[in-house]
Amino acid sequence: MPPVRRARSPRPLKACSPRRVRLPKYKRLARDDGVVTETQPTHRYAPAHPDDSAELPCHTWTEEELAAHEVKGSRCYAPTQHSARRQTCRYLIPPDAGQPMSFPPGLHLYGHGHLRGRPPLRCTATDMIMFDMHDVDTTIGGNGERPALYSFVVLGPFVHPVTHRLAIKCVQTEALVHANNINDLGMLFATPDQSERGVMVPTPSMLSGLVDRLHDATWETTSEERGLLQLAHKLHQIATPLYRKYSVQLELQEACEESEALRATLRVILRGFYEAALYYRRWAGPGRKVPVLLLDGVGTGRNPLSAALRGKYVTPSARGARVGATGNEPADFVAEPEGTLTSMSQAHTRSVEMAFRTLPIKHMALLRDAFELGTPFRMIDGSGFWLSTTDPNVYNGNPSHMRIDLFDMCFGTPNGQFGFRAGSSVNGTATYCVQIAAIQIVRTVQTLLPCAYRTRPAWALADGEFDNVHT
Repeated sequence: MPPVRRARSPRPLKACSPRRVRLPKYKRLARDDGVVTETQPTHRYAPAHPDDSAELPCHTWTEEELAAHEVKGSRCYAPTQHSARRQTCRYLIPPDAGQPMSFPPGLHLYGHGHLRGRPPLRCTATDMIMFDMHDVDTTIGGNGERPALYSFVVLGPFVHPVTHRLAIKCVQTEALVHANNINDLGMLFATPDQSERGVMVPTPSMLSGLVDRLHDATWETTSEERGLLQLAHKLHQIATPLYRKYSVQLELQEACEESEALRATLRVILRGFYEAALYYRRWAGPGRKVPVLLLDGVGTGRNPLSAALRGKYVTPSARGARVGATGNEPADFVAEPEGTLTSMSQAHTRSVEMAFRTLPIKHMALLRDAFELGTPFRMIDGSGFWLSTTDPNVYNGNPSHMRIDLFDMCFGTPNGQFGFRAGSSVNGTATYCVQIAAIQIVRTVQTLLPCAYRTRPAWALADGEFDNVHT
């Protein structure tokens, strides 16, 4: 009789150790404190159920809970270590979140779909249009009762752009009625503390999903049915321009796949726009801190001029601004009192214009369609910002009903009556502020990068989100 093998008891799980990571160059430049590595505490994460979708966030488990529920495949992660490349646990719920967030990223209607079971949720619903706030607690409610069915929508979970922790936000359904355009709709998702340096908003497909859920909802009264259907129709009308913008971006991406020349020129234009925007925000040049926040003037003790520009000259070209030992424009010229490298910003904008004029007419038209103005509204899936054709600065003199793109704003419309020439001076014309242009340019470029690159290039990396600045 063969010997009976004893079943091996599972090895005890090791406690998670702190994660030590080496900071990339752009982060070391931004922090400017000499620190090369940082240590992050880690926790053991695993899906709630083995067959959970990769989109469902994972929460932390203790060793006892893992053993009691026979959970396998747990891993140690820092709460900010999200990754879309993982097969499981792409999103990680912080251990101190206080709520499960056990539903995939999206725009969810309370009492329907993923929130049909009315899971425990706590958030503050803010209406920035009517300046109203309501605390939402689905466990007891503000008056001792749970909120009514379909009374609010939940955006998320999403990765907070500054803290990198998983978060959600709520909007009362009745507040959505106040939105009449893209800007109104975006402001409904704004937070009073402005900690996001912009506003996290749903994607066009998420808005479309909410419209479908409003149509599918089961109503208790005829008036409720009429109200929700009217809201669905209104949201569809507001979101229609966003669908069109997304289709234009796909068209540009497909055109770049067919034409290597277009892809190369688009890369020159994207980088030219982006670096011009950085110089508007007092960037001191290559190897210096990216101006995510307001910096001191270039050449001061806290923002020294880049050695790559000192004593050099800059020349615009259709292949991008070139810095060398000879030329007509000094690369290290600092305009005062603005404290910006004006020659560099002008050279980059002129290079953009020169590169643009090398394109065939059909590609010029496609770029003008795609390069709309970046808004503060960042989509939670990381695909970029909502874009708009309205100039937000009333002092520029452009009528609110006038359609304007990034090329109009920076180089003027063909008749020269509207828009401002970013290359003409650091202040532009009249009272236009180049910092307003800069933040719009940055957001447009970040949205269109996937059309020309598979991953974000090194020149477009920054340690955090760009804040609005004014000098």
